Amino acid sequence: MKIAIESRKAGLQDIDLLNIFQTPDIAFRQYWRGTDEEYRDYLQKHDLVKNWNQENLAALHREINDFIEKMRAALHKDPGRFDFRLPAAATARNMAPLSTEDYMVMTLDISQLDDATKETIKKNMFESPGRSLIDFRDIQGEKLIFVYNRRGIYDEGERIAIVKAKPSVTLKDGFASAKDNNFIMSGYIKSLSEGLPDDVVFSYTYVAG
Repeated sequence: MKIAIESRKAGLQDIDLLNIFQTPDIAFRQYWRGTDEEYRDYLQKHDLVKNWNQENLAALHREINDFIEKMRAALHKDPGRFDFRLPAAATARNMAPLSTEDYMVMTLDISQLDDATKETIKKNMFESPGRSLIDFRDIQGEKLIFVYNRRGIYDEGERIAIVKAKPSVTLKDGFASAKDNNFIMSGYIKSLSEGLPDDVVFSYTYVAG
């Protein structure tokens, strides 16, 4: 059974704010080593509780970029229970404001899967956090759609990288350098693959956009 993947640069028309899923607080939560309650207290303490439900992308980006700036400052003066490697990644360059020009669209056609496998992959889609600082997820018929910003977080082992993913296609995970790969896409594929039959194959077509 094959899952056909298409990848291209996103336009503003591809971003539906109602489909927001991953937000910056969720992205950083994956590197917090304390409890959910402790994380909520940390966000409150550093003015990092944001309203992600905005009327337009510009307003959403103002919230995101304010979060990024304040999180960078917080990581340096009060890292709390974050992974000890994270503050070193929180440089001005790595945590620069997000651009509305840095979005990609990944579409997966699941029409060739059997019904049980379709249900599994749909469940996986909405149960796993991603690596992008912000993404939007939707199902339209037989297609799963991810719209994501290229800036994200990846654990390289010795360090945590906060960088832009390459605007390319990367299906296999486990590489050493985040900046040389599309680590956000490979993370999605890894999460979607959980519990799928061995005969499911991901294949891609790159669409210039």
